[in-house]
Amino acid sequence: MPRPLSAGIALVAALLAGCALDPAVNHTGAQRIETSAAATAVEVQLVLDNPNDAPLELITWEYSLQIDGRTAYSGTWMASLTLPPKVPMATELPAVVPTSFGDLSNVPWRIEGSFAYRATRQIDRLLYQLGITRLHGTFSASGTGFAEPPPKPAAKPGGGAAAEPPPPGPPAK
Repeated sequence: MPRPLSAGIALVAALLAGCALDPAVNHTGAQRIETSAAATAVEVQLVLDNPNDAPLELITWEYSLQIDGRTAYSGTWMASLTLPPKVPMATELPAVVPTSFGDLSNVPWRIEGSFAYRATRQIDRLLYQLGITRLHGTFSASGTGFAEPPPKPAAKPGGGAAAEPPPPGPPAK
C-alpha cells in the first residue's frame, strides 16, 4: 500500500514540473488603423519573449486602454498564439476608441491587463485540463500618440488594388 508521504511528494513533483515563467511583454508602438465618424480603431504593437525551454500557448488577453487618464476601451481578445522558446514574437492588441476622446495623434495613453497561457509539455497540458494550473501574467505599456494609419495600396488601372511585385526567384527556364 502506498504511503501518503510518497503520494504527496509525487504530487508536488508533478506540480513543480508544470511551472513555467511568464513571457515578457514589451510594446513597440501604437497605430491608428481606421477612423470613422463614430470611432477610431487602434492597435498597440507588442513583442513577446518566452524565456522557457518549451513553447507557451497564449489563450486570452484581458485589457483596458486609457486615453489621457480615461478608460476608452476594455475587453477580452482571444490570443490563439503559440510562443516559441527564446524567440521574440510580434503581436498586436486592438481597441476601438470613441471619437469623443478627440485627436489621438499626440495624446497620452496606457494599456494594461493580463493574459492567460499554458505550457505545452504533456504534464503541463494534463494539469491544465484537470484545472490544477491556470497560468496568468500581467502587462502594461504607455506612450504618447497613435501613429497615422498605414497607407492604402494604390489602385491599378481598371480598378482593384495594385498587386505587389512577386518576390525574386530563380530565373525562368
